Amino acid sequence: MRYTWLRVALAAGPLLLWNAAAAQNPCGYAFSITGQKLFEDHCAACHGRDGTGGGPLAAAQKRPPANLTEIRKRNNGEFPAARVVEIIRLGGGIPGHEEDHIMPVWGKVFNGECGPAFSRRAVVELKRYLETMQK
Repeated sequence: MRYTWLRVALAAGPLLLWNAAAAQNPCGYAFSITGQKLFEDHCAACHGRDGTGGGPLAAAQKRPPANLTEIRKRNNGEFPAARVVEIIRLGGGIPGHEEDHIMPVWGKVFNGECGPAFSRRAVVELKRYLETMQK
């Protein structure tokens, strides 16, 4: 009798965790979402699956999308992680991203679709993935 609460908690634990996960994940992405999956779903249409800028929507842009595999090269061998996060979250003030609205402000998009916690995580995961793409 004295361990009844423990048996109930252990039996209900997975259900409670599942319900919490469902409540915190309104957009359907798994909590183990990867930067690669986010990139494929949100970035590859313009930047291409390989990140070089040759996605199917690239031709429709006023400017060609950036080659994301050369971020480190364009920054003297350093990957500017804080700047990359800023660009993903806010557009970053780079030409073509705010005034022309070519690239969506992903922090805002992710927040609207999935909430602020997911937005923060998605931006970090995208930054990590972009870092692995560098030539």
